[in-house]
Amino acid sequence: MTFHLPILLAFMLACLISADVPAFTIDREYTYHYEGRVATGVAANVKQFAGFGFKGNVVIQNQGNYLYMKLEEILYGQFNDKVNVSMSEEFQMPYAPIHDKQTIVNEVLRKPVRILVEKGLVKNFYVHFDDPEWSVNVKRGILSLFQLNFDRVNRIRFSKSNYLKQDDDNEDFFRVMEDGIGGDCETIYEINSQPYYKYPNERVINVTKHRHYDHCTNRPTYFFSTHQGYKCDNCKTQEPLQISSTTEYHIHGDRRYHIIEKIYNTGKYIFTPFGTNSESVISGVNQTLFLMETSSIKDPIKFPNNFKTYASLTYNITENFHDTKAVDLDEANYYSRHFHYKFNNYKEKVGEYLAYLSQNHEVTDDFNEKQYPEKISQLVKIFGSLSFEELKDLYKTHMDYSYTTATPEKQRQKQIFYDVLTITGTNPTVKFALYTLENEYLPSNVGAQYFDHLAFYVKDHSEALTEYFYQFTKKINKMETSLYKTFWLAFGTLVSHGCEHKNWHHHDTYHISKATCKRYLEEVIGYFENAAEPWEKVLYIRTIENMAMLESFSYIKPIISGEKQYDIQIRIASFNILYYFIHELREEVLSLVVPIFYNYTESTAVRISAFDLLMYTNPNSDALQSIADRLKNEPNQQIVSFVYSSFKALANSTNPCNREVGAKTRRVLQNMPKYKYSDLYAHKYLFGYFNDKYNFGGETMFLHSGSNESIVPEYAYIQKSGNMLGYNMDYFSMEFHGVGFNKFYKPLFGVDGLFTSQDPKKSLLNVFRRYPRNIDTNKKELDEIESKLNIATRESQPVQGGFTLWMFNHQFRYFHFDETDIPTYKDEGYFYLPKELPKVFQNGLKFNLQKTMMLADITYEVPTEIGFPLSLSLQYPAYASITGEWKLNVQPGFFPEDREFKKPTTVEIDLDIKPLIHVQAIGKVAIKSPILNSYGFGITHDVSMKYPLKLGAKYDVKENKFDFVYKPSQSKYEMFNMKTRPFTFIDKRNNYVAVVDEPLNKDIHLRKVPHEVSYEFGKVIGQSLQYHEEHEYSRKSCSSVYNFFENFVTKKNIRTYGKSTLLSAYLYFKDRSFMPTRIVPVDMKVYFVPNADQPTTEYHTTVVFEKYYKTATQSPLPKVSAEIIVPTDPTYRKHSAVHVTIVGKGKTENTYKLDYATSHDFHKMLRKMTFDYSRSAVAGYDDKPFKMCYQYSLSLPKYNTWYSFDSDVEKTAQIVESLNFGEDCSTGAKIDMTTVIERSDEEKEFDANPKLYPTYNECTEQQKQGYNISRACRSMFQEYYNLRKYTSNIHYENLPSTFSAYYDTIQFWWKYLTASNVDHVNKNARNPANHIKVFANYSMGEAKLDMQIFTPAKNIFYTDIYYPNFLGHFSPFNLKLDTFRHMKHKRFPWTKKPMCRAQGNHFHTFDLVHYTFDAPKNCYYVLAKDCSKYDKFTLMMKEVEHSSEDIHKAMKLFMLNHKIEILPLDATSPLVVRVDDVLKQITPDSVYLLPHPDQIDDYSYFLKIVYIGNMYYIKAPSVGLTVIFNGDAISLWIHNSYRGRVCGLCGDLNGEFTNEFMGPQNCVYNNNDAFGYSYVVPDQSCTIPENVDRTCIYPYAPKYTGKCILRRNKVIHNVDTDSTGIKASNVCFSTLPIPQCAPGCKVFNNQYVKRRMGFHCLNTRDHSWSSKDLISRSKTAELDLKNKSEDYSEVVEYPEKCVKA
Repeated sequence: MTFHLPILLAFMLACLISADVPAFTIDREYTYHYEGRVATGVAANVKQFAGFGFKGNVVIQNQGNYLYMKLEEILYGQFNDKVNVSMSEEFQMPYAPIHDKQTIVNEVLRKPVRILVEKGLVKNFYVHFDDPEWSVNVKRGILSLFQLNFDRVNRIRFSKSNYLKQDDDNEDFFRVMEDGIGGDCETIYEINSQPYYKYPNERVINVTKHRHYDHCTNRPTYFFSTHQGYKCDNCKTQEPLQISSTTEYHIHGDRRYHIIEKIYNTGKYIFTPFGTNSESVISGVNQTLFLMETSSIKDPIKFPNNFKTYASLTYNITENFHDTKAVDLDEANYYSRHFHYKFNNYKEKVGEYLAYLSQNHEVTDDFNEKQYPEKISQLVKIFGSLSFEELKDLYKTHMDYSYTTATPEKQRQKQIFYDVLTITGTNPTVKFALYTLENEYLPSNVGAQYFDHLAFYVKDHSEALTEYFYQFTKKINKMETSLYKTFWLAFGTLVSHGCEHKNWHHHDTYHISKATCKRYLEEVIGYFENAAEPWEKVLYIRTIENMAMLESFSYIKPIISGEKQYDIQIRIASFNILYYFIHELREEVLSLVVPIFYNYTESTAVRISAFDLLMYTNPNSDALQSIADRLKNEPNQQIVSFVYSSFKALANSTNPCNREVGAKTRRVLQNMPKYKYSDLYAHKYLFGYFNDKYNFGGETMFLHSGSNESIVPEYAYIQKSGNMLGYNMDYFSMEFHGVGFNKFYKPLFGVDGLFTSQDPKKSLLNVFRRYPRNIDTNKKELDEIESKLNIATRESQPVQGGFTLWMFNHQFRYFHFDETDIPTYKDEGYFYLPKELPKVFQNGLKFNLQKTMMLADITYEVPTEIGFPLSLSLQYPAYASITGEWKLNVQPGFFPEDREFKKPTTVEIDLDIKPLIHVQAIGKVAIKSPILNSYGFGITHDVSMKYPLKLGAKYDVKENKFDFVYKPSQSKYEMFNMKTRPFTFIDKRNNYVAVVDEPLNKDIHLRKVPHEVSYEFGKVIGQSLQYHEEHEYSRKSCSSVYNFFENFVTKKNIRTYGKSTLLSAYLYFKDRSFMPTRIVPVDMKVYFVPNADQPTTEYHTTVVFEKYYKTATQSPLPKVSAEIIVPTDPTYRKHSAVHVTIVGKGKTENTYKLDYATSHDFHKMLRKMTFDYSRSAVAGYDDKPFKMCYQYSLSLPKYNTWYSFDSDVEKTAQIVESLNFGEDCSTGAKIDMTTVIERSDEEKEFDANPKLYPTYNECTEQQKQGYNISRACRSMFQEYYNLRKYTSNIHYENLPSTFSAYYDTIQFWWKYLTASNVDHVNKNARNPANHIKVFANYSMGEAKLDMQIFTPAKNIFYTDIYYPNFLGHFSPFNLKLDTFRHMKHKRFPWTKKPMCRAQGNHFHTFDLVHYTFDAPKNCYYVLAKDCSKYDKFTLMMKEVEHSSEDIHKAMKLFMLNHKIEILPLDATSPLVVRVDDVLKQITPDSVYLLPHPDQIDDYSYFLKIVYIGNMYYIKAPSVGLTVIFNGDAISLWIHNSYRGRVCGLCGDLNGEFTNEFMGPQNCVYNNNDAFGYSYVVPDQSCTIPENVDRTCIYPYAPKYTGKCILRRNKVIHNVDTDSTGIKASNVCFSTLPIPQCAPGCKVFNNQYVKRRMGFHCLNTRDHSWSSKDLISRSKTAELDLKNKSEDYSEVVEYPEKCVKA
């Protein structure tokens, strides 16, 4: 278009009149041609996109005060194909009518707009009152193009110095904050002015605007996710969506007077979900405007009187989207947010889908083609479009029947209906879910099950919905406990999302007013304070936790500090609230939790909670070092263990959120001693992985704190979390807390428990009844002892506890239980089942379970420059089911009394199950248009699995033999399917077709012909697995698996990962299978295929366990049917064996046979293993039979297991292995290997100089005191017998040619791993043929070894090869004792037995407390006793006067109805053994055996006594007791089930150290002597000193358990100076806590005790933290001041007993 000078002059003159609209002249009309295009797809491998566009004319009129704009002649186009240009370039689009809605859309878009412009910017604009929001947004996008801020309004200056510089009106580069469709964002102007090439006297301006969407004061976005996370502090993160926009202007004129001739806008939306190393999805936007003509206004644009006013061009998501506006809960606001649409005939379609999903699947079904997840997605889509009334009508049509009387298929349909109702999340579906409960369509317990996740799926967050939910929750009857808990927790989650919601992208959206949020919090607090039942209080405090409101801090602070007395569960739950705002209130949280953690008198669980919170604040290095230093004097080993394990876990964590604190803890750990504790103590574990390349990972956290009375933890917490792009998501968490579980642990896992007892009447087979107890013949003597000491029975606390389940840091289920909730457990220690139950088991129990789920539902929407939203969504619909039947049959009777309390002969189980799971990830990046279509890129990732199992098992009790029968399917079926399909699509959103099946979709292909790989494994055994894969990997993506192993299996990683290598690899591939990072088509299937010619029909497996004594001539030992003494002749050995035989039956028969045996006496050991495999000829595969025989033997020399260092013993072990295979095992291929393991040269240096051992000094010092069995000596002893030098000789013959390929593969990987460790190679060696020799020498220090390999043609020498930590030295000492026991103790440390020991006047208790006590001569005292009502043992000691220096003590042991004494008969005699007052001659050459009272089998024993090395070894397996005694020192091991039940000078084994001096009457004493004498048994032959103060200080009461007695230190202020000599400005604290009655309790019969107590004093004028802190803490907890100086004393009075008021 050519413009002449007169026109331009006229234009300039008009602009003088209307200066605020420099580009448009009054009474002039400007017609622009507009075209907007948007497309989405991939550009990395194949440029394939789907998109749409519209074009037309934009008419602008300047009618004086306002501009008017309208769109005319609008056409639409769409495409889905490959393109040859970038999305930032112009491309051709076919325009044509594409939808019958086009006429309606045109009418809407043609509605005019009135615009008020100031200084070139839109100040306000006005639209027709019924103009829909999507149409307004399109017009916003066009108006944004005309914004030109030449006046630099809202300018951003580059630096402060610019403020001193005068503005230049002709500045060519500047930044402003400018309003636009994408928000009020930073905009950079670049201006270039030059003469017009046609008319040099005229000017042309080229303007380029860059919009920075990372710097905006507001961003119009919508985000919804069932997966909610938080951003890691100090993490380098990359947002998954990067947006850029550039607009170019060609202007004729200057900045003041001009005409816009052409506008060209390009926008890019790059979505990279897995970091920069993964492929990206790109959405490109093109907009062009060019001036067609200008003219005077002939037909003025008319504007209606009814209009809406807008003050911003920022995109508006929806009219009713924001917080407190009234919302119609009957309408589906979420799904009608952009464009309203409805489905036709939805009732019929819903019925069709429900019937389809509820069908039973068969083994042969190709269930991946059934598209279960797609049907679930479509149901959610339909439900989401329905109103409340339509849902009611739908329910009436399909669900109006009784669940209990319906057919199984109808029941499954109803289950699916409620599942879909839950996961849809619109206002009507939420309201209808509540409606079904209110009208009792569902039982309350079933409703709790279906709707516990309801709050996570709510998409229409609003104050109206939250209030409706709240009122419904308040109406639920408390008697419906499950439903009541579920809905209160869900209400807390809704409040959190509406009041404090923060999503991944930090777009804070508050849907509920602050006043309403505050009201909700105050009302829940009121419910909490008025709750009568403990479970109610826990529920309400957990509801407050779910709310996660900052305002709750001031209320929970006194609960956490203990100022307000609440149950420990309340305090722990209150701690959990702090995690939500730990960063906002970091200093306040620290000031609260630090004093609690350092308070030794707080309960262990509370201190652990305080420490865990402390670590989440990311403390500095000095604070961490201070914590580590304090551990040296920490009295509570639970705390030491938890802190140390937390430091180790954080130091090794790869989670980006832990990197900073992990680096600090690694530095601290370098200077910390290495602590080793069993899992009875508190621990924290972190295991997982993080992939830096793709910027994602996962982690599992597990922590627990030990119980004072049971091996069952008092508190346990497990959390599964994931990390992606710097955002951490806690997928699932579970918390357990409970006390009193020893009641269940003992009968199940105790020494005579259900799973551990040797007694057939108490074994697993007799779980439902229990036989009468034996009468103790020694009861009279024992009763006399107990009466003298007045020993109180120590009972377990009442059973009480709960489980809490979290999803994404919000609790959704809370279970509270006590003994009344478990009625089937009886006080006598057995479980009861009704008589009718066996019939159910024998007839068969059928089950059919299924679940429809949405594992993830994520939507993120941003506006595009064109005015339509870009939607990024991810859904994980899933379908799971398990159907089947199982039977149980016990012969000759189910219950013990039916078979006269004898063992059953057989137990049979038949199981027939069909499990199925199908998960589909559906990811979409799409533009939503007004014509009910979406255009974009999608990817589906299907994973489906099933494995039908038909199994029969039979246990022959007498023979101790298991028989298993497995019947595989005789039809081919698909076991596993994984399919990835990328595509571009055009989705018609109002049809019933899933987006993956739309007819206009086009799959993305990298290659015309995909690669195809197919394997079949196991055909030889008659049943095989067939693997088939089709893929289109590019060279880069194809190597991803190889690259993973290449990065993973490095020398550094082998050493670092150690035990977690396989776990990390598993987690890596598990998550990768559900999160593809490459846009690559893949189709992988695994089939189960029976051999067509010779299928295997059954697999029979037999497992036999043997344990017996044999002589060298194979004759058995005499039966232990009576008390005997067995000679320890070397010809007698104890044998244990396992025999496993597997036979595949059919036309082809395969046999596998495994024999593993151990053989040892008291001095020597031999282990043997044989494995035999044989099969018949297989047609079409191998016409010859095949056999394989493998033999393994390990021999060890005689070792002294009594911790003595014998330098004369030969420290050598030998392993002999032989492998033969072929048609038979005598003439075929053969490989023989002999390995000799001995002490290395480095170890021999230690042998020559034992002082080199790290624990030498500690061990020798303890040996001087008689402690040969100390931990230090055990460690040294094990190291003394470890072997690190290996010599292997390998000889082979007749190996087949295929072995060379295996050898080459092994050689390749070995060479790859050890290339840098090769010292030198001799390639000209002439070694014996068919022979390989290997020398290996492991280091005692670092985890590395030197190796030499001699092959027939080559000698290779290696140095410093790193190896995983779990490999290395050979420990024959551990094998000698018991390999399986050693492995069990190593993998499960809590199975180790606690130990107590005493020597001289030194005592070391079970709880690791050391003290001294000078016991009187000839007085028996209780060392350890089972103080529960079961009273299984009592161990007593006494000091004796003897002429020998080695004999100072005598012992007496009561066990059930037996008494064992080891004592000198007089002052000169040696120790003798008496059993039930009968002398027994036990020597080093004999072993005493006492049969089990119930005669378990012919060779088991109740009691064994061995005499070796001047020590008596006493073992009673059925009591759980082991004693070693030598007349001076005694060591005692007991079973963990005695935890909290024992008493005596060995302590109570409850993990609590501050109350170790608790006497027989449950009273705590203040000194060693008082405690020791409390367990001395008065007797005529012994004298107790009269000056010993045996007064009980105070009765013991567990902390915070609701007891009436509290313990607090007495505080005295302003002590009188004249009488005490202490300044009046001092405050004094009693050094021991003094009992007082708790609130709600009173003094019993007004009985008080008076006692003089010592006080420790501090100066109150000293404003140090310590004095103020002690004063504050003394109000809520007892202080640990017993070791402080006593500066003052006075008589205090305290209640003797407190009872409930």
